[in-house]
Amino acid sequence: MPRLDNREYAHRSSSFTSRDRSPAPAHGAVCAICLSSTPHDVSRCNESKLHNGTPAYAFRNKQGRIVDKHHNELCLKWQLPTSCSTKNLTHRHECSGCGRPDHGASQCHLAQKA
Repeated sequence: MPRLDNREYAHRSSSFTSRDRSPAPAHGAVCAICLSSTPHDVSRCNESKLHNGTPAYAFRNKQGRIVDKHHNELCLKWQLPTSCSTKNLTHRHECSGCGRPDHGASQCHLAQKA
């Protein structure tokens, strides 16, 4: 019987899911789309609902950028616990979870608690 490397074994394992392959959001961070702190591919998440079942405020456009319902690009760094201090007209500093400008997703009241 041929030996399988770890990646092949994991791929063939019946308990393996795509959510298992990707790391959880960084400590204190949540996914900018679904506001979940559970492990999943946050770089590709495009859930239509937040972790708690309410409709998501933001989504990914065809280029994979996080945008609001008006297709305004949101600043990814603003969503992190460290936030962003750059003043840039190409992206908005507003929460991808609720749309408020005074915090990002990691500080949002809708974010899943770790």
